[in-house]
Amino acid sequence: MKLENLQRVPTGYINTPLEYLPGLTKELGKGKLYIKRDDMTGLALGGNKARKLDYIVKYALDNGYTALMTFGGIQTNHGRLTVAAVRYGLKPILVLKGKKPDQLSGNLLLDRLMGADLHFVDMSGTQSLPEKEREAAQKKYLEDCTAKITAEYEARGEKVLNIP
Repeated sequence: MKLENLQRVPTGYINTPLEYLPGLTKELGKGKLYIKRDDMTGLALGGNKARKLDYIVKYALDNGYTALMTFGGIQTNHGRLTVAAVRYGLKPILVLKGKKPDQLSGNLLLDRLMGADLHFVDMSGTQSLPEKEREAAQKKYLEDCTAKITAEYEARGEKVLNIP
């Protein structure tokens, strides 16, 4: 399948400008340098992750999903952008690797303000295991938590799309 044939929903402004960097161009002397202004995507401070969401949200809407679940560290940028897809009526669910903080800040605060359900998965109990065992134990624990969380939402009538 060709990319141009895929359908998408515009979750942000993907035609962000290039900005010339005269100071850095002069300092490095390697030709004209530009920066892509992905901070101007318009979707929760966007970035390059907004482009991928255009296709994921379209797929979710076309296939009857009612919730988007994604994963990451406590301050995940991908998670923040996924949460912003709430504007299309999709329930945002974040499964976050780490202990629940005493106070929400940064992306966590934005996630909560935009209506995300936050699930913290504390895997600190695996830290003393050898690396390969630790990775396997963490993967298994995350899979088990994900299955449990998904089942809870499905029992409430949600259809959850898991976004790795």
